[in-house]
Amino acid sequence: MNLADILKKIEIKEIIGDSNIEIDNLTQDTREYFSEKTLYFAVPGTQVDGHDFIGQAIEKGSVVIVCERLPNNLDSRLKQSFSVNEKPLHGSDKVKRSDSEVVFVVVDSVSKKMGQMVSNFYGNPSEKLQIIAITGTNGKTTIATILYQSLLNLGKKTALFSTAGDFINGVEIETQKKASSSMEIIEFQKSLKQAVDSGCEYVCIEATSHALDQNRLNGTKIVGAIYTNLTQDHLDYHENFDDYAQAKQKLFSLLNIDSFALINIDDKYAAMMIEKTKAKIITYGDVDFKNPISRDILFKIENFGISGTKVLLDGNNAQVKFVGKFNMYNILSVYGALIELGFNIEEILKTLSDIDGARGRMEIVTGSREGVVGIVDYAHTSDALENVLKTLNELPHNKIITVVGAGGDRDSGKRPQMAQITQNNSDYTILTADNPRTEDLVQILNDMLAGCDSDKDNFEIISDRELAIKKAVDISTAGDIILVAGKGHEDYQIIGTTKHHFDDVEVLERYLKLKKQ
Repeated sequence: MNLADILKKIEIKEIIGDSNIEIDNLTQDTREYFSEKTLYFAVPGTQVDGHDFIGQAIEKGSVVIVCERLPNNLDSRLKQSFSVNEKPLHGSDKVKRSDSEVVFVVVDSVSKKMGQMVSNFYGNPSEKLQIIAITGTNGKTTIATILYQSLLNLGKKTALFSTAGDFINGVEIETQKKASSSMEIIEFQKSLKQAVDSGCEYVCIEATSHALDQNRLNGTKIVGAIYTNLTQDHLDYHENFDDYAQAKQKLFSLLNIDSFALINIDDKYAAMMIEKTKAKIITYGDVDFKNPISRDILFKIENFGISGTKVLLDGNNAQVKFVGKFNMYNILSVYGALIELGFNIEEILKTLSDIDGARGRMEIVTGSREGVVGIVDYAHTSDALENVLKTLNELPHNKIITVVGAGGDRDSGKRPQMAQITQNNSDYTILTADNPRTEDLVQILNDMLAGCDSDKDNFEIISDRELAIKKAVDISTAGDIILVAGKGHEDYQIIGTTKHHFDDVEVLERYLKLKKQ
């Protein structure tokens, strides 16, 4: 593609070189593939600054550099034509090729402009799709998955990009992710193009705070957005809770007047989410929640058991395979989105009754242990744990035994809260490893232990996650519920920087099938 076409709709400060140069590859990482016609984005990141690697990018074949400042060692002819020169490159990364062979595009913010440029390169795929984005602390994956499955059931070709996997028309696809939750800008736009090429009409995506803060959705047309809730999470990345909330709010500022915003108005941060949006606002909530603000659509739980819930959705009877008030908020938001997308109520109610939900979200694990119910859930925040445990406590049961850990190299402030909530809402708690990553597991467990009431004898520490799950099964009896929380759909455990195969569902199912010694 011609560089001039990539730069459409982009406000630039200056171009040095030929804007008609041809480009066939984009990257923001010098460790990735480079062709002889590569455009390199010098993105200032949280860990490293892409400007420090401009020299490497040129040596590897970049013919275009998009940057916020020029390297200070351009040849004198080019250097004289540019007035802003703020920071030199590291010595090892100095430009060694002739700079006259390279085009420099200078913009005020690479991260803000990059989304539209990448979208242009891939033919602006979002303009050919109806994209629904879900944000909030808890519920994103569940809502995205239910909406995706519903659209497929309604006969629509649809893609899902989520923490629990990336799918196009029911088939899981391979995508390059630096984190499990969302793709970087280039991979995201490339995947949207793949969805278009596969005939998709709809795409359901999770909009994480990291993605929004890093402007990964810039250049993407979003037809609808859903807000779930906001509780403490990711304060290892965001400076404080207000920054975290502001990142979530960005999604709604991206919407235009033709978009819709479905807002859980029962959440105390709901008003903040929509104060700057141009979209049509639809509020949803629980009929039994004491909220002085009126809601557009409501749910009312009639009765439920471990296998599902009978619920009124905007006054319409529905039977769904989900339990818990938090899940009814999720179901209602999908109902509202499908209404806004033009589907009729009868079709929506029928398809919602058939949906099984996301992997590792209140997933029931079967085994031969008579009368023991196993549950695997991704709950890894105090609010999510409380929601799940309160739901389980409302079900008929003898004891609730919970196995829970906390991730390393992540927000440590939530660890004691998670342990306290688990102990208060479980009959027995086993604290164990989650993904310790490079952090000392003993420190993680000690942080959790600080939230436990040491005067009670209803908890213990078993650092090995498999042994912790085995112990939970060993001490269970008929009528008990075993909750294994924190990792959900993940089929790995990260110890140090290495991923090891580990699947909570697989392990729990295996021990449930074994006879108690």
